[in-house]
Amino acid sequence: MTEKKDINERNREFWETENRKFQERIAKRPHDLQHVVQKTNERVEDGAIGRVKSLEAQMAELDALRGADQSVRAKGPRKRARSHREIVIEAMRPARREQRTFLEFLDAAGKGSISGIEIRLPGPRDGGKFLISCDELDSDAKFSESTIEGWWTAADSPQS
Repeated sequence: MTEKKDINERNREFWETENRKFQERIAKRPHDLQHVVQKTNERVEDGAIGRVKSLEAQMAELDALRGADQSVRAKGPRKRARSHREIVIEAMRPARREQRTFLEFLDAAGKGSISGIEIRLPGPRDGGKFLISCDELDSDAKFSESTIEGWWTAADSPQS
């Protein structure tokens, strides 16, 4: 059987863990502690000694404010990641300027001689779709030859 802990021992353990968490928070963001101490000093100077909250409570308020601020910022527009299409068209433009053909571009991309992308020929299970790997993106994607040819045509047009 486990012996029951004394209430004082439980309180001591609780406050030790709370103090450890508080010290970790302070270590991560010392500027927050400086802000809290400055605000506390201002309240004391204003004569609001009885209404001054503990440092822990003020740090918790700062965490809550920071969370609310991050929530508001998270609802704003995000920077859109570039797509396979944009990356491949960007790689096609120099090839178009060098007067290469579409098949020469596919061959060069298949050999890995075009930096940043690799285009693998379709296998028997790919349904005639090319597998495109871009270093900039985490995932690979499959596209048909007609889609990639459309990109080849778009690479010839002026950049937008």
